[in-house]
Parts: sequence; structure tokens; C-alpha cells
Amino acid sequence: MSEAPAEKRESVSGVVARFLAALEREDHVLLVLRDELYEGSWELMREDLIDRKEGRPCVFKLARRIGQDIERIDRLSAFEREQGVDLADQVDLAAELGARRQAGAADK
Repeated sequence: MSEAPAEKRESVSGVVARFLAALEREDHVLLVLRDELYEGSWELMREDLIDRKEGRPCVFKLARRIGQDIERIDRLSAFEREQGVDLADQVDLAAELGARRQAGAADK
């Protein structure tokens, strides 16, 4: 027996909620930067990182860990495609980053 649409949405929401809860600070930073600097495009962001890594002109220096950021972009964008969601729509990114910054400052 197949799931009713409401049940399917709920299970997808649960998957998305669990995924979001497991994201690291760097993942959230990439979500914000993707929307703010790259018009919501993972591909433009990924290309810019590769350009930076290869010494070509780039839009923005994201981090010294370019390879890790590219892997994060691939993981985040694959999850969005598989689940049919935009993770940025699922969280209040500004509030999330503010809370993470405060937590990081408290840890120091």
C-alpha cells in the first residue's frame, strides 16, 4: 500500500529535519553564501571555488579548505535534488548563523 501524500510529505520533512540537525557550521555558511553571492546556485558556487583553487579569478574567497567546501556543496546539492527541497527555505539562516556564532563565542 502506498503512502498518502500527507504521510509522504511528513516523512520527507522528517528526513530534511534530521539532515538539517546534522549539518555543521560550515554547511550553514555555504547555504548562506550560496543564496547571498551566487543567486541560490550550487553550480555557480562550485565553479567559483574551482576557479579559486586553480588560481583563476573568483568571486569570493570562502575558505582555505576549498576541497572540503566543494565536497560539502556536492553533498548538500545532492540531498536537495534527492528530497526536492531547498535547504535554505527550511531554516532561518540568519538566525541559525547568529546562534552558532554565539555558541562558538561561548566555547572560547
